[in-house]
Amino acid sequence: MLARAWIVSSFLRWGFTCALVVAWGGISGVCGRLLGLATLFLQLRRLGITKFEVCTVFLAMVSVIALAFAEYAIDTGVTVLMPQSDAYLCYSARYEPISLARSVVHTLLDIYVLSRLVSLIAPGFLSIRHRIRSFMDIRTIRVVSLLISEVLLIAPSVRSVGVMSDSVLFTVGSLLVLASFSRDPSGLGDVKGLTSVPPLSVASTARPVTSFTSLGSRTQPSISIHPFTTNIPSSSTINIGPSTSWPCASVSTDSLSCTTTPSMRTTRVLSNTCVITLMPTTQRLGHHS
Repeated sequence: MLARAWIVSSFLRWGFTCALVVAWGGISGVCGRLLGLATLFLQLRRLGITKFEVCTVFLAMVSVIALAFAEYAIDTGVTVLMPQSDAYLCYSARYEPISLARSVVHTLLDIYVLSRLVSLIAPGFLSIRHRIRSFMDIRTIRVVSLLISEVLLIAPSVRSVGVMSDSVLFTVGSLLVLASFSRDPSGLGDVKGLTSVPPLSVASTARPVTSFTSLGSRTQPSISIHPFTTNIPSSSTINIGPSTSWPCASVSTDSLSCTTTPSMRTTRVLSNTCVITLMPTTQRLGHHS
């Protein structure tokens, strides 16, 4: 952004060059503040404003740009020869109605964005203390800085306050805007070194899959059953846990036991759980009276 008064050398004393410098500095200052307001308007859209509000704010921004171009198209700049020097002072000579209209529309736009941000960040059902704390939000601080910058420039828009006063007001407002927009809105600097911890899961403790092959018949532990349950089919199973089944190969009511002679054949994995499938090598159902 450029100040509103420039010292140019003798070969830039023509009116066209002065008008170009004045228009370039003024329009860039207006568009710079308007660009900052546009970024905050995008935040409003994410917070959920209506389409009517979107169209209204968009038309207000377009009107500010149009008034800025009209203001600096009429304000062609004035060159004054500095005493005892070969340099010229180029400064802007404002057309007050257009300049004041542009400043008022821009200020009202800042106030509207500020009020909507506060109402969406801290709704009305919250306490006053929480609503006051919403002004500490970085988005609110940015809108306030834009509003202060625009208010500081209303006085130079209405009447001439001198080259020095105009430049000081412009510089103070610009520094406020730059300071507010230079802050990191994500707040990542406050949580440096914090690492995320993945959630614990039982399924994540998977063990390697192991296959077994039987080397021969082995005597398995006997499991006693009721002596009158003699009509047990040869394919009956004894469930051990939720995922392993042992088929009963032979049933002897004399010893009141169920002896299994399994042959481990294959292994399956379902949801990181080892399932052992066993097939009987002999199936014999004996009954002794």
